[in-house]
Amino acid sequence: MNKLSKIALLIVVGGLLLGGIALAPVQLGELGRLDLFPYWASAHLMLGGANPYDYDAIVALMAEVLPEREAIEPAWNPPWLAVVLMPLAILPYDAAVRVWVVFNLLAVNGVTWLIWRWTSESRRQPPIWLPLLGLGFYAALVMIAIGQISIIILLGLVACLAALRAGRDGWAGAALVLTLGKPQLVYLAVPVILIWALTQRRWRVWAGLIGAWLLTLIVATVLSPNWLTGYLTATGGHDFFTKLSATISGMVKAYTGSDALRFIGILTLLLIPWLLRLMARRDLLTGVNTALLISLPLAPYGWTFDQIVLLPAIVQLVAWAQRIDRVQRRRYGAALILIYLAAFGLKLIGWGDFLFVWVPIALGGLYALVYRATQLRPGGQMAGVN
Repeated sequence: MNKLSKIALLIVVGGLLLGGIALAPVQLGELGRLDLFPYWASAHLMLGGANPYDYDAIVALMAEVLPEREAIEPAWNPPWLAVVLMPLAILPYDAAVRVWVVFNLLAVNGVTWLIWRWTSESRRQPPIWLPLLGLGFYAALVMIAIGQISIIILLGLVACLAALRAGRDGWAGAALVLTLGKPQLVYLAVPVILIWALTQRRWRVWAGLIGAWLLTLIVATVLSPNWLTGYLTATGGHDFFTKLSATISGMVKAYTGSDALRFIGILTLLLIPWLLRLMARRDLLTGVNTALLISLPLAPYGWTFDQIVLLPAIVQLVAWAQRIDRVQRRRYGAALILIYLAAFGLKLIGWGDFLFVWVPIALGGLYALVYRATQLRPGGQMAGVN
């Protein structure tokens, strides 16, 4: 494909994406506003010394900044997420929404570019279509459209790997605090990283994580001394599994009403020794991506926008595919495009979240196929985070 054809393809696909956003349930005027409020409100209340889990205070704040809203749920996330979001909570809500949308757009593109740089063997400029891997991924579009905060978990993982790559182990551990805002997404990936650090005697990774975690708790306690009581009260009687999420357990519950598979993901911890061997044989990025592809469908709960954490795996498999023969590359490229378009189209027509568990499963299968097809470098190492 020549340069002109690539530019034309970019324009066409970009137009389709913008059209899809315009047709989505979230109106352009509401872009980024739907889900951000409870997170912003919790951080805003904590910043002002109030209980970030006080439902009445959140409702009162909502009546002030979102008078058209009729119902709201508080943010059930642990307090360190509110501490992380405090810079956003300084701003008025309307300004915070605009900043958050721009931040997400930049972050998705930044992660895409960085992972490509790590995994691609080409020293030329990244291909013109590279941004579509991020902004064309339906999870990214949903996340940005409704104002979700799943990008923080992705940035925590990528920042950790970048710091390990640079030999800054303390910062790598500190970055993992960002992932703990939604621990149900990283229940396998983070333990793998931490156990790998133990086997490599890189103690500063653990020290950085513990230190950063304690710092967030200290900040939360100084600003809002009663946060623990509020958190336990808010979450104690709440059933997080009433909604049908994009997981195998969510699908099983939708069709059978059973919660039997709710915690089946804990069995994936048995794969840690194998994942450690994979990291030793290949690289850290491959191990973490594999852990996410396996664990996300088996998580206790997780939503379509949470699948943004699979973006590094997508970029990595596309970079790997550049090394194989043209026929296979086109076949796998067509499969990825089909996954993208199918997920995007099904989301537009209103499929429920629990039906989207097929996406990480399909991506995991494609990842495995490309992995097998890719030729190893001399010495058995692939490009990545070593």
